[in-house]
Amino acid sequence: MSSDFTAEAFEDIYKEDGLLVMAQGLGLSRVIAKFLEYYSSQYSSSSSGHGGRKQLVLCINAQGDEEAFQNILLSEGATPGNLPRVLTN
Repeated sequence: MSSDFTAEAFEDIYKEDGLLVMAQGLGLSRVIAKFLEYYSSQYSSSSSGHGGRKQLVLCINAQGDEEAFQNILLSEGATPGNLPRVLTN
C-alpha cells in the first residue's frame, strides 16, 4: 500500500480523535507503526512530566504481532532503545 495513503491516514487520525477502520491489506499495521514511531521517537516531547516524552498506550489484540511491529520500526530507523515496551498481562 502507498506510503502516502498510510501517512495521510496517520495525520488525519492524529489531528482529530477518531476511529479508523481499514479493510485487510490497506496498511493498518503501517498506520499503527507510525503511531509507535512518533511516540517512541526521541523527538517526541511534551511537558507532561514523563521525562519530556509523550505517552501513548495502545490496547490491541496483537498477540504474536509484537515482533512485526518492532521490525517495522527498526526498518524505519528506530533504535532498539526507543522501541515501545510490550506488556502481556
